[in-house]
Amino acid sequence: MLHRLLLGLLLLLPPTLQAKTVHLTMPGDRVASAELLPGDTDKPLLLFVHAFLQTRNFPTGKRLAESLNEEGYPTLSPTLTLGISDRQSSLPCESLQLHSIDQEAEEIQLWVDWAVQHGYRRIQLIGHSAGSVSVVAYLDRYADSLPDAVTRAILISLTHFGPNRPAAFETAELVTRARQLLEQGRNEPVELALAFCEKYPARPSDYLSYLNYSAERIQTILAESPVETHVVLGSKDFRIGQHWIERLKTHSARVRVIEGANHFFDQSHEFDLLDTVSEIIEAP
Repeated sequence: MLHRLLLGLLLLLPPTLQAKTVHLTMPGDRVASAELLPGDTDKPLLLFVHAFLQTRNFPTGKRLAESLNEEGYPTLSPTLTLGISDRQSSLPCESLQLHSIDQEAEEIQLWVDWAVQHGYRRIQLIGHSAGSVSVVAYLDRYADSLPDAVTRAILISLTHFGPNRPAAFETAELVTRARQLLEQGRNEPVELALAFCEKYPARPSDYLSYLNYSAERIQTILAESPVETHVVLGSKDFRIGQHWIERLKTHSARVRVIEGANHFFDQSHEFDLLDTVSEIIEAP
C-alpha cells in the first residue's frame, strides 16, 4: 500500500531536479549517455537496461527507476548506443542495424566500471524484456571478471531470441540464411527479421549474436550465473508465452510471477512490479 501511495504521489510531481546526464565514450568513439538519479549512499546503485531498440525513457523502466529513486535508491539508466553516438530516440526496425548484443554487453560493462570508479560499492542490474537478455549476455561474457560490486541481477519480462516464439518474426530459415552468408565470407547488411521487427536490415554476424541467446543458452547461463539472479514475469505476458514461463519456473528457484500482468506491467500492475522489485532489492 505504501508503494502505491508513493508512486501515485510521484506521478503528480515534476521530474526530480537532481537528475544528471552522464556521458561516456565507447569503443569506436561512440558517445553514450545515461541519466543518474542520486540517492542514499548506503543503498545499492540500480543500473537499468532498456528494451530492444528503445531508450532509457521507455515507460516500464523509467517509471520503475523513478519510483525506486523516491525510495532513496540511486539509479543509473543508460541509453545503449546501438552503434549511434549520443542516440536520443528509439531505433525504427527498418533502419540499418549496425549493432550486436556483444556490443550491448560491453557497454553495460563500461557503465559498471564507471559506477565503480565513482564510488558505488554495490550495484544491482535491472533489465526489462530484451534488456534482460543484454544483462544475461553481460553476465555470460564477463563472468570471470565481474566486479565484486555487482551483487544481483533482476530480469523483468525476460525473453529469449530464436524461432517459434510469440510476437516475434525470426525464423529457422532466416537463421540458416545468415549462417550460410557468413560461411561464404559475406557479412554485408541484408534484410532479416528479429523480435517484433518484420524487416530488420543487419549484418549476419550482428544478427546471429542475438540469436545465440536462445532459451536453452539463457537457462544455462542463469544456472551458472556468477551473481544472484531473479526473474520477474507477468502471468498474462503473451509476448513470451506460458511455455517459457513454465520452463523458467522449472529451472530456476528465483522466479516470481505477478498474476494478471502483461509484458509491460502497465496500469495497476506497475504497483505490483514496484513491490516485487523492492522486496528483491532489499533482501540480504
